[in-house]
Amino acid sequence: MRECITIHIGQAGVQVGNACWELFCLEHGIQPDGQMPSDKTIGGGDDSFNTFFSETGAGKHVPRTVMVDLEPTVIDEVRTGTYRQLFHPEQLISGKEDAANNYARGHYTIGKEVIDLVLDRIRKLADNCTGLQGFMVYHSFGGGTGSGFGSLLLERLSVDYGKKSKIEFAVYPSPQIATAVVEPYNSVLCAHAMMEHSDVAFMVDNEALYDICRRNLGIERPTYTNLNRLLAQCISSVTVSLRFDGALNVDLVCDIILKKKKFDHFFKKCNFACLILENNLNICLKTDGVSNQLSSLSTHPFSVVRICSCHQCRDCVPRAAVRGRDHKQRLRTGKPDGQV
Repeated sequence: MRECITIHIGQAGVQVGNACWELFCLEHGIQPDGQMPSDKTIGGGDDSFNTFFSETGAGKHVPRTVMVDLEPTVIDEVRTGTYRQLFHPEQLISGKEDAANNYARGHYTIGKEVIDLVLDRIRKLADNCTGLQGFMVYHSFGGGTGSGFGSLLLERLSVDYGKKSKIEFAVYPSPQIATAVVEPYNSVLCAHAMMEHSDVAFMVDNEALYDICRRNLGIERPTYTNLNRLLAQCISSVTVSLRFDGALNVDLVCDIILKKKKFDHFFKKCNFACLILENNLNICLKTDGVSNQLSSLSTHPFSVVRICSCHQCRDCVPRAAVRGRDHKQRLRTGKPDGQV
């Protein structure tokens, strides 16, 4: 079993994580108290969802996660929420004083008071894993806890678990919607640390989520709950091959992501989906200009782009879906690695 440990940092990370675990439980048929009526094997098993859940002797499924915040308000919402019985009390860590949107407070002063406790809880989860695959970190770039404490924790994880993969799901501040004036400073400092201590980061823009809720979902005044559940759907699609059995080669996808150039670190979520149709020759990706064609397709006004079923397209489409699109660098594709 190749387990993954998820770490939720700050208000954004904890709230997004709460929405993600709610969705994961619905997808796997796990009740809010951790019981799974469809699971007949008590006390273990090699089911794929055990990558994210650990099963106790009583048949309860506990997420392999740690939620951290330097102030107790958001963590208390999880402690008293619908899924309060799902998490172990030691997995919910809260301090008494927040970072006040200050990177230095989260990294050097307030954060250093709880870093040892957080690492101890992470170490306990890692000891319960038979083959730890890596860490998934949820946080924001603009907040004090998400940026300051998040970079501090990743630095320590790089020391203790240097060979393990570390993947981020980060909320990046938008130019029009901001909760603090110092968000750009926090983002610059946090991004500098992330380049050295994490393998890949999936960036999410709050303003884009607001626009999707207004235009596509018909929600005039979106709340954080709407944004978090929308983001949970994206994260669920990224981790679905880890949590369900199937023919998808997970290790190959990880190799595509992690064997990257240094400037391919931060990925932007694509605004289009590639759909392969057997009998529809709308678009054929030629070998010569595949990068330019995929870059132009990513700005297509429709949500689905039809691509033919020739061998070249079958190899390039999964690579494009994994790599995404960058505004400054052209989308680079190497030699085909086979079917993903």
